Amino acid sequence: MDFVKLHIMKIVSKNKNETPNLSYPQAFLNFMQPVEPDFPRNMSIEDVYEFGMYAWNIANMTLSVPEAGEEMKRATVFKSTWEKKVFQKLVKNKKKYFKEYDHYIKDLYFEDTDQGTRLTVTSADKDAFMEEMQDKFYENSLPDQYLEGFIDRAAIILRPKEPYWRWKEAFSDGPLDAREKNSSRIYLVEFYLDKEEVEEVLKEKYDTLFQMELGVVTEKERQWPRKRSYKLFLEWFDVEINCDVYDSCNLPVIKEI
Repeated sequence: MDFVKLHIMKIVSKNKNETPNLSYPQAFLNFMQPVEPDFPRNMSIEDVYEFGMYAWNIANMTLSVPEAGEEMKRATVFKSTWEKKVFQKLVKNKKKYFKEYDHYIKDLYFEDTDQGTRLTVTSADKDAFMEEMQDKFYENSLPDQYLEGFIDRAAIILRPKEPYWRWKEAFSDGPLDAREKNSSRIYLVEFYLDKEEVEEVLKEKYDTLFQMELGVVTEKERQWPRKRSYKLFLEWFDVEINCDVYDSCNLPVIKEI
């Protein structure tokens, strides 16, 4: 894309509160055009303007949160001398000529249309931008095991059947309601791709699960069924096995021991 086209492109803003003079897209174009010749001609316009977006936001940071802004400036790594010079020029020009434009630029993109090339700019005030930056920093700083994704566990879902409910009602004041009878619990075991392999694990661990289900009702083991065979377990519970368990939370898993 030729830089010359930028002078006649259509600009679109997604900002609710524009300044009285220029829109943020137009202000950003005016901010970038003086330094366009300083970039290599083989550099894409998207990369050029993303570079400018970073400089714009750093300049805003040095004005609104000076200590953090200066720290980010010092931490910026440049691949070449010209990058550093252009960055310094942009930051200086932003603070000198566009100081009143205190919104941060969240995103920008170009789109070719029948009327020409369109630039869309999305900006946010300091508080909204900082909050989003903190969220991204938190997500990026999480260890891989805390990020959402499939986990190395298989799930065994137990749904009690009528024999279990009849036994449980002996400890209740009255009949159990339908909501309670529709309840179920999920137990995670070693991960296997094959459900038959998970069934083998269940045969080894069924009594542990059986005891947990009984212990929810009463901790007095003398009131539990004494001969808890695997056959009895299947008579008391419907079993569903799922080998695909997805954790959609970016948080550590807390276990109650």
